[in-house]
Amino acid sequence: MERFRNFCKKAFSYPALLHKTHPLTAAAVIVTTVLFAVYTFIWSMLDYSDTHFYMDVLLSVCLASVYYTVFALCLESIKPRLSANALIIIRIALALPAIIMGFVTLNVSGRSHRALFNFIDSIQNRLGMISIIMYIMGILVICCLLALYFSYSHDIHQTFNRHILNCNSKIFFSSIIYGVIQLGVLFLTLIVMVLLYDDAFDYIPTILVIINGLFYVPAIIYSLTHENEEANMFFQVLTRYIMLVITMLGFVIIYIYMIKLIVTASVPSNSVYAILTSLFIVSMFVSYMCTPFDETGFLQKFAHSCPLVFAPFILMQCYTIFVRIGQYGLTPKRYFGVAFIIFEITYIVYYTVYKKHVKEVAGRNILLIMCVFVVITVFAPGLSAKGLSTMLAKHTLSSYLEKAGDNAAVSGKEYMHASAAYDFLADKGFGDGKIEKYFQGIDKDTLKSLRTGAKEAADSVRDDSDGYLGSDEKSGWYNDDLMELTAGAGVDISGYNKMMHVVIRDTKESRYGDKTPVDSTKLSAYIVGRDYEGPISIDGKSEFDLSGFVSAFNELSEEKNAQIISDDEFRGQCQGLCIIDITENARMYVTNADTSWNEKTGEDLYINLEGYLFMK
Repeated sequence: MERFRNFCKKAFSYPALLHKTHPLTAAAVIVTTVLFAVYTFIWSMLDYSDTHFYMDVLLSVCLASVYYTVFALCLESIKPRLSANALIIIRIALALPAIIMGFVTLNVSGRSHRALFNFIDSIQNRLGMISIIMYIMGILVICCLLALYFSYSHDIHQTFNRHILNCNSKIFFSSIIYGVIQLGVLFLTLIVMVLLYDDAFDYIPTILVIINGLFYVPAIIYSLTHENEEANMFFQVLTRYIMLVITMLGFVIIYIYMIKLIVTASVPSNSVYAILTSLFIVSMFVSYMCTPFDETGFLQKFAHSCPLVFAPFILMQCYTIFVRIGQYGLTPKRYFGVAFIIFEITYIVYYTVYKKHVKEVAGRNILLIMCVFVVITVFAPGLSAKGLSTMLAKHTLSSYLEKAGDNAAVSGKEYMHASAAYDFLADKGFGDGKIEKYFQGIDKDTLKSLRTGAKEAADSVRDDSDGYLGSDEKSGWYNDDLMELTAGAGVDISGYNKMMHVVIRDTKESRYGDKTPVDSTKLSAYIVGRDYEGPISIDGKSEFDLSGFVSAFNELSEEKNAQIISDDEFRGQCQGLCIIDITENARMYVTNADTSWNEKTGEDLYINLEGYLFMK
């Protein structure tokens, strides 16, 4: 009981302990907590409605504070031997990249013309949001790995695997304590809400932010960067005899699956890669925490040999990822898939060789290997996920255009690769203007030919295999307001007697997921919010033929989905298309169009048109 009391007492002393060794980090954690508390409090005052511009700015500042906290942790863990003035300059200088990273993370630039936001906007357009998130995550991961690496060098005198076991034991029990506290806060707040103040629950996010920021986060940081007492016996049992057994059973299941593939002469499922990747992460983490104990007994031998036991699974991972690359080419997602396989091989080889020659379990250098992989896959010019994918996509698409320009034969595989390359280069998530920069001569007909050839090739692959590579169901969606629809001119109401807010759909009230075809020649109009009154009558009719509009809208949607036309071109053409003369005496301005259809049969599956009906 005394030990538990001391543990609980220490659980609330982590902020002070962290301040002694990492004062800048501790201060940054407190500032971050206050900022997030203010943000969640104001958000609760706004009833959690859509955030305003200044709320997004505040959230950007909060994120910048998070990034600065990570930088401060890395700096104080490295403990550079510099003068006090030099350290002050470095600490101040770190705020600049943190602020830039905080603002580029959120898209707040489009609503202000100030210089900072114009600069942020240029970064977002040039790099693309997917690239930005990838770079930011890469920087944060490297900082955290280096912080743990140098903390182990300066402040920890245990073997690295024992430190990992002990710090996770500490974090586990700290999580239980803070988890119970937060459950108690939720319970007490619920009582206050029922008995005293109806809106008390709105402040729960702010309270939880304060608890986690002031106590739980410092506990995690301190446990990772300092030496901890021996892992609790309960946690040792949990790790060695429960988590390790579950991991081993996972290995058994995969080996049975491999035997089944060999016996039935079949190929691995597409989901195998994700399963094996998850198994590798969990099994290596659990088994590594078991390696501080003697290699005696079956379970401990399994823990020490876990990387080698996993090695055969890499063959299935290679098969699944390289089949996809062979079909559609290399993209950043598949690049990271290959990179992770290489990391698995590197880890297994390093672990095995180190254990054989040094007679110990591999230590902190594993962190440096992980850093190298992050640097290469995220930042290395020409070798990173974005750089290598861009280079290969340019080559693939230019090769196709050269063949298409010479009217040479193009194989189905080349169509699929070129189409995937175009998709990647046109993806604004990786930066604007790559298509325009590298290929200025791609006209609409060339692009249509590429998409058609790729679709036919994909259909043939799907028909020739038992796998499922896509769906025949396609969808289109358009939304605008009445002023935009009329190019700001408004509606000329002369000659009309009334206006109604209506929705037009098929009479059977189709819904997504319903594969029954609908008849676009027999659509009915209902007053929004008064569907129970039944369809309205226009010129004595309650059913209308809008097949021409639906067909044209679906065609435009197909071109947009295939990136044959841009979003702006799609919106511009829809603005003219969505003004429909239902009858001679009724015109509808469609502000929301939502459709789906079967691409193979051409049958409509869902039609929902909402807008304003003007009647004479």
